[in-house]
Order: sequence, then C-alpha cells, then structure tokens
Amino acid sequence: TASARPLVAPARTVTWLAGDTAPDDAMLGAGSIAEIAREQELDARQVRAAAQLPGALSAMPAPLVLIEGALGSGRRTAIASVAQAIGVEIVVLDLRRLPRGAAALEAALIGLRRECRLRDAIPLIADIDELSGPGDDVSGPLRMLARLIDDLPGPFVVTAGRPGFEIPVTRSLVRVRWNVPDTVTRRALWRRALGSDAAALDGELDHIAIRYRLGAGGVSQIGRAHV
Repeated sequence: TASARPLVAPARTVTWLAGDTAPDDAMLGAGSIAEIAREQELDARQVRAAAQLPGALSAMPAPLVLIEGALGSGRRTAIASVAQAIGVEIVVLDLRRLPRGAAALEAALIGLRRECRLRDAIPLIADIDELSGPGDDVSGPLRMLARLIDDLPGPFVVTAGRPGFEIPVTRSLVRVRWNVPDTVTRRALWRRALGSDAAALDGELDHIAIRYRLGAGGVSQIGRAHV
C-alpha cells in the first residue's frame, strides 16, 4: 500500500536538516548565495534603478524582475541588498559556470527550486545570455527555464548582459536597466576593496577607475583575489 512505501528524502534535504548551508550539489557548482555589500556605493543612475527593486520584489502577483547590465556591474549585489532589507536571501544559479546542455540545466534548475524552498529564498538566474551562444538552439532550454519561472511562487530575478532579451513567461515582467557606475563611484569602490593597500596606489586609483569599467560585483571580486 502507499502508506507502507518508504519515503526517501533528497540528499540536499538531509544535509540541510543536518545544518549544511552549502548550495545544492544538483546545481553542479554553479550555485551560490548572493553576497551582501556592507555599504553600497552607487551613482545617481544606479540609485534610481535600485529604487525600482523593492516595489518589484513586493508586487502582487509577483513579477519576473529582469536586470539588464554589464557583467560585474553590481546587479547581484544590488538585488541582494534589497532582499536583505525585506529579510530574504537570493540563491543564484550562474549560467556562466554551468556545463552546457539541457540535462545539466534541468538538474541545476531542480536544485535551484529545492534550495529556494529550503531557505525560503528568491531565485536568481545569472547571465541568461549564456543560453544564446553561437549555433545553439536555445528554444528548448529557454522554454524549460520559462516553465520554472512561471511555476515558482513569489518573485524571480534574472540578469542579462544586453537589453531586450525576451523570455517566454506568462507572468508580468519588470525590466530594470543597471548601468556601470561613474568614475567617481568606481574610485570609491576600488578604495574600499583594496583597503589599506589603496594608500600606496592613491595616485593611480583615478587611472584604474577610468580604465576598468566595473561595478561593485567586479571590483569586490578582484579585491578578494588581491587579498
């Protein structure tokens, strides 16, 4: 009978109950929890864009939030800070780190769904542009992703590197344009990321800020590698 059948919990459910906070192995090394900036450094355009995010995450019915902007410009950092303010985490599936193929994507999406349910978190698919490589048929993977976005309750976030990316979902869509910060803001980000080492580079920080068009995400990543 059905009542006599043993119930087998997914491995990630068992490890979660045991206190393991590492993202689901089914995400194939492409999963993470979005990092929170201790202090945000935004320019005027980014402040205006960030002001759209709280309303988008709290809207009912919950929309798909598509943040369009360059890699390393601080898209995840911004949305993670907004999510923290309302008491939730952002679980990221980074398509740049995911092996190619429909099977890997399907497994990772199952892992993302499970991780978000365990944490009561908001899912984020990072860099959906990775589904549109040269010569690839993206219709199948994109439909698979769209089904997950429509099936999951609550807000869902996607980042894209180029404006106008179309996702065949039935839920409403909120597009947020996220710009690379201006030079003054980039200089402040570099100073914070480099810490005490920034003093030795003080005369070069302006040149670094002008040359490297990065936001909070890219600068903090380089700062961690420097340490």
